[in-house]
Amino acid sequence: MMRGPRGYLNLYKNIYKNYNYQKESTTNVIELVDNHFKYWSDPNHINREGFEKALDALEEKPSIIVETGTSAWGTDSTRLWDSYIRKFGGQLLTCDIRLEPKKQLNHQLSKNTNCFVGDSVDFLHKIKEFKGDLYYLDSFDLDLNEPFPSAEHGLKEFMAILDNLTTGTLLLIDDTPSNELIKQMGELSSGSIAFLKKFGVNPGKGAFIKKYLENNLNFQLIYHHYSYLVKIL
Repeated sequence: MMRGPRGYLNLYKNIYKNYNYQKESTTNVIELVDNHFKYWSDPNHINREGFEKALDALEEKPSIIVETGTSAWGTDSTRLWDSYIRKFGGQLLTCDIRLEPKKQLNHQLSKNTNCFVGDSVDFLHKIKEFKGDLYYLDSFDLDLNEPFPSAEHGLKEFMAILDNLTTGTLLLIDDTPSNELIKQMGELSSGSIAFLKKFGVNPGKGAFIKKYLENNLNFQLIYHHYSYLVKIL
């Protein structure tokens, strides 16, 4: 796909912005997250606390982070994970079915970040030799009017990494609203109500994953609001 003049201009702007972003001095995870949201996202974003708790749980140690749904906008999570491994060491593997996120992040990520383009489930099967310290599943946006496809895809991703989930592994899933958040949303759509009645779990990207974990694995719930963060025990 060819870039027009505006596309190149936006890329150069992002490269310059990223240069200034990386120049900022950060000494810990809190400062790293503060810096990220200062430059790239809404400081009050609903996912901020979940990201902060996930990175804090890595204890500022070199870590392998695996992400499905490369993010070059919104929360710009790919930049955040990349900033962590720049600071504390490790490796980031991220995948998206679209080429656009990779192009948007061109020349802005560290040498220890690898961006893949393709189906996320296939990607997770192909990189099984890399045992992630943190898995972030965010490749299929939740549609509350039709929540099943997102939940189904999330479960397929989970099953692809199941053998790699060992003591200490962190799993963060986006678009998985808690009971409290569901109540705050008010009246659910007919599609969400039907999903809840059929499967006995709130609609969400991690709906079936959450159910599997509760029935089959020992884990510690670290955080649950719009994202869902657990540590395997």
